[in-house]
Amino acid sequence: MSNHDLRPTISRHRTTILPWAFAATLLLLLLTPPELRADVVGEGDFSVAGVIGPLPIDGGIVAGDIVIGGTGLSADPFYTFGRMTIDVPAFTDPLVSTNGTIGFNEDGIGEVVVAGFLSEWQIEEILTVGSSGQGFLTISGGALIRTNLDGTSTDPDGVVGELLGSQGWVNISGLGSLMQNYDLIVGHRGTGSINVSGGARLQTLNEAILGEESRTVSGTLAIGTGAVTVTGTGSRWAVTKSIVVGQEGRGEIQALAGGMIHAEEDIILGELNTTSTTIPAVYSKAIVSGPNSLLWAEESIVVSAANTNAETQVYVQDLGIMRADIDITIGERGFINLIGGTLLTPKITSEGVIRGTGTVNGAVINNGDIRNAASIANVREITLFNGVVTNNDNIESVGGEMEFKGNVTNTSPNGDIYGKDAIFRFLGPAGLVNNGRLTFDNTLVESTVFTNNAALAVVANDTSTILGDITLSSSSILEMELGDDYSQLWVTGNANIGGTLELSLAPNYAPRTGDSFEILRSDALAGTFSLEVLTGNPGLLWDVSYVNDSVFVTFGAVAPPGMGADFNGDNIVDANDLAIWQTNFGVGSNPPPAATQAQGDANGDGVIDGADLLLIQQQFGGPPIASPAVAAVPEPSSVLLALAAFGLPLAARRRRS
Repeated sequence: MSNHDLRPTISRHRTTILPWAFAATLLLLLLTPPELRADVVGEGDFSVAGVIGPLPIDGGIVAGDIVIGGTGLSADPFYTFGRMTIDVPAFTDPLVSTNGTIGFNEDGIGEVVVAGFLSEWQIEEILTVGSSGQGFLTISGGALIRTNLDGTSTDPDGVVGELLGSQGWVNISGLGSLMQNYDLIVGHRGTGSINVSGGARLQTLNEAILGEESRTVSGTLAIGTGAVTVTGTGSRWAVTKSIVVGQEGRGEIQALAGGMIHAEEDIILGELNTTSTTIPAVYSKAIVSGPNSLLWAEESIVVSAANTNAETQVYVQDLGIMRADIDITIGERGFINLIGGTLLTPKITSEGVIRGTGTVNGAVINNGDIRNAASIANVREITLFNGVVTNNDNIESVGGEMEFKGNVTNTSPNGDIYGKDAIFRFLGPAGLVNNGRLTFDNTLVESTVFTNNAALAVVANDTSTILGDITLSSSSILEMELGDDYSQLWVTGNANIGGTLELSLAPNYAPRTGDSFEILRSDALAGTFSLEVLTGNPGLLWDVSYVNDSVFVTFGAVAPPGMGADFNGDNIVDANDLAIWQTNFGVGSNPPPAATQAQGDANGDGVIDGADLLLIQQQFGGPPIASPAVAAVPEPSSVLLALAAFGLPLAARRRRS
């Protein structure tokens, strides 16, 4: 039968066995993307084992490498775009090759899609996405890519963004989708990015580096830039050893919306130092955001390594958690930004910055800065510390609130706690022990126990309040400022005072006789200051009095000429003046002649007696001043006791009621 004779028969056969379903099937095939119509398909510029040739459509072994995009084999130099789709049915042979490269040369553009349940591309040695060109890799729908299966590769077997100018993007999505490698580099000297979402997995069986190198290559600066983002519940990146983010280059990791990044050893953010003036400093960034989002190292997390200029910014926000099972170390150029997140670790040692609103679970040794403030919306940032805090540098709140559930020690000599319009709550069993410096400006302090052994400065303007008791020990220095606005410290509990009261005058304030300031008020006052100092104002008469449960400072007048306890005219009241008074004691008792100041008459009444001794006591160690009131002359026994007291250091102490 001739071909001419067969055509009507075939035509009639198709008409009878393919009804309307044929048209529907044909339409479906036309509308279905090519990668879903075949198992392994290559298009455009690609090579198999070094030649342009077919791929095994049903999967199987390729004896060599597969290169997609930029093969250099095309006769047309502008024809550099290639793509490959892999949709090998489940439980059938995967596609296997020695190496896989997507975007080989600098003009090459390669795209690979691996899709479908258990559809797999196995690479015996190295997968490179963006070698010198641009590479795009998509793994979806439960598909898999696994590399270094024969264990022979000594180089990193997963590289995304390899050489200068290269760009590589990997998207892994869908429940069960997996990219597995032994060593992973994202951003060697190029730019690389991996996104994991929808329950997919990225698995690294050894170590991972993001942003590996920054250096000049053939006169051109190459900055390795790598990023990995894990998004969504069930999505994860698991690393058997360590993750380094920003080794010499720039790196970023993100765990978002319930995603997890987990290293069984360390996570290092910002590792090495860059000393070259032509190469920018290492920069790294980590973001943990959203409920159940987790950045977790089973050993340590380093935020900017020691002795490096690697700047690192970490954002833990919206109920996200950064966890290290041994410790977190923050270098000088490391910043932890809490925006409603949690640091979870037994111990934090920081030379950098912890700031914002959130929770810190673990003991803190602060050699840097801890800060919070009021937000733009005038809402206080609230930072909660659940462990013991040792502050060797700076804790500062400007309009914020800090709560410490463990004991807080502010150390000498550099420990400094500063609050302006702030709230501090020291709720540990031992509360707050200050051996450094405290500065309170309109600040509320609640403390289980408040022991001040060093400097406590209360800034003028508004009242600072202690909720509870305060003890000013013998080594304490209470610094207050007097003026039209003056320092006020209100204590709702017991105030046990001692040590030094150090007063200063506000700029442009000139005291007037009778000016009085209530600088401290308490529920119950005990003790007095052992030393009272008015700095920088010689010749000014002033008095400290303890009335009921308050401390007052009152000003008198400047000593007139010819009065005061500086008998030898050297502008200081000291042992030499005491000796003059002692030699001439009693002169002027039976005038004439009346005693003079040079002989020991301090109050100008013409008699050298016990009243003059009281002025010597008040003025000892300072300039000559006059008493605002006539003092009673002590009995001779009191005079002898007072003289004996001069064998010990003499403090200017006055008590009035």
